[in-house]
Amino acid sequence: MGSFSLYLAQMRTPIGDFDGAIARILSHAQTAKAQGAHLAVFPELALCGYPAEDWLLVPHFIDKNQKALCALAQKSADLPPMIIGTPWLENGKLYNAAALLFQGVIHDITTKQALPNYGVFDESRYFANDRPPRLFSVAGVRVSVPICQDFWQPNVMQRYHDLNPDFTVVINASPYEIGKHEHRLQNAAQCPTPVVYVNRVGGQDGLVFDGRSFVYHNGLHQILPLAEEAGCTVSLSPRPTPQRHHPISEEEEIYTILKRGLKDYVEAAKPRKVLLGLSGGMDSALTAAIAVDALGAQRVYGVMLPSVYTSEASLKDATFVARALNIDLLIVPLLSAMEALETLLDHPIGTTHENLQARLRGVILMAHANKHNDLLLNTSNKSETAMGYATLYGDMCGGLAVLKDVYKTQVYRLARWRNTQGIVFNESTLAKAPTAELRPDQKDTDSLPPYDRLDPLLQHFIEGYGGMDDVGPLGFTPAEAEKVFRALHGAEYKRRQAPLGIKVTTRAFGPDWRFPVMRGTP
Repeated sequence: MGSFSLYLAQMRTPIGDFDGAIARILSHAQTAKAQGAHLAVFPELALCGYPAEDWLLVPHFIDKNQKALCALAQKSADLPPMIIGTPWLENGKLYNAAALLFQGVIHDITTKQALPNYGVFDESRYFANDRPPRLFSVAGVRVSVPICQDFWQPNVMQRYHDLNPDFTVVINASPYEIGKHEHRLQNAAQCPTPVVYVNRVGGQDGLVFDGRSFVYHNGLHQILPLAEEAGCTVSLSPRPTPQRHHPISEEEEIYTILKRGLKDYVEAAKPRKVLLGLSGGMDSALTAAIAVDALGAQRVYGVMLPSVYTSEASLKDATFVARALNIDLLIVPLLSAMEALETLLDHPIGTTHENLQARLRGVILMAHANKHNDLLLNTSNKSETAMGYATLYGDMCGGLAVLKDVYKTQVYRLARWRNTQGIVFNESTLAKAPTAELRPDQKDTDSLPPYDRLDPLLQHFIEGYGGMDDVGPLGFTPAEAEKVFRALHGAEYKRRQAPLGIKVTTRAFGPDWRFPVMRGTP
């Protein structure tokens, strides 16, 4: 194979925005033509968006997709050949397909072989996979086009290699997880042909597609940005010079993904602004910073809801964060409302009294959201969510939980990283012992193990599906581990009612985590 130029289109498509998808695709294709590319490559299911879920079962949706594909082919007659991901209906079966568009027609089709049916993926529900793989021929070059999961299955990839391609184009809708990008590169290094890996980008519900499309040919030759729409032309010369790429820190990665997920969710929901309860604690402070960095200060405000147990330090810390981020901070004292409710309910005590404060805060925050058509951001972290350390209809209110898949210890790491970009959190916020401030001198450790001990155990149970027979190295006795394990599974009824959150770990609470509410815990 001589020199061959490809254009990588790292793009986002909202679900069902066919007109918008066509416009984006044609814009990228025009750039590919101007840059002299022989072929333009687009992500998996780029035409309809991903994951379209049960829209794929709606005939009207599939019909619109087919018409959009035909229209796109006609409009691209004078543009370079394009490989684009699309649903494809044939003989009553729906396929996850790659279409080769060339000279104004749908020139060829190949389909996904390996349909993932785990975690956030449910493709066996929608697609068939009984067509053998095909090679595309473009300008005399033989191109194999495995689709996302195909690339991770050695037996499937062998079928593609047996067709003797000149290079491999992998089109993807691969959501972000910590550490996943490194696995992609390792996988590409095992491929006997040059690899062109094109991934979609942007947020869709709780998923964020991280992009980072790349070319791997005798080393990493090109890589596109994290969580940004982009495009570039790359020449697959016989002996390219690998480029040096500097990885970013895990904290910067996660922070960037959370920003992108929030930004795209707000773009879809179209609220006037977003608000959050700014308590003076670390979770709400970090959520506020992510919101401002994603949306701008003018679209974010905080509401401080002090009770008789709120410390002066918390008031000062919340004010510091609001000033550092240049956002408005409303202060709404709870005292009079709490007194009225306490009288009405005959002066409840204990957990009932604590939950009453949390629910009153939820009522006030939701009222502000309703009054102004704003979106309430939930500020709970994964450690609290795992343990059920939250109040239904109180601090679990909100339209999106930005930190839902971020463990408490990660919250602090993200905050310290964010402070390297400009001080937002003062040392008193970073050093303060976590507390809900619902009773005198309350600390989270009154109810939970310290987070630096708890989080590794939760990761063992959640990310690793670990049991209680191998927790000794984590510093827990079997009795302590069992208490955490039972709390984790006992909180499932709360998580089923919690707001959507942004996935960053291998196993987020949502489609990744499917345990029954009613159970006999083993």
